[in-house]
Amino acid sequence: MADELYYVQDSRNYCGNSVMWWHVSGEGYTSNLAEAMIVNASWIGRPTDKLWLCTDIDGGATRQFDMQLLRKLRSK
Repeated sequence: MADELYYVQDSRNYCGNSVMWWHVSGEGYTSNLAEAMIVNASWIGRPTDKLWLCTDIDGGATRQFDMQLLRKLRSK
């Protein structure tokens, strides 16, 4: 349906076991759903991009911690 919203997956890559989504800025990718681009069904991307219903993905999302932040914590 036209009013449904989708996350845009870059199906070429993964980060560990995490899906890579188009970043909301449209400039790069993220594994963080809070930073992921959300589009409607009319969005046109690359052939390797896949649209996934937000309602389906949100139900399977898990909470994770970015290991890059550990260094900042150790320096405190």
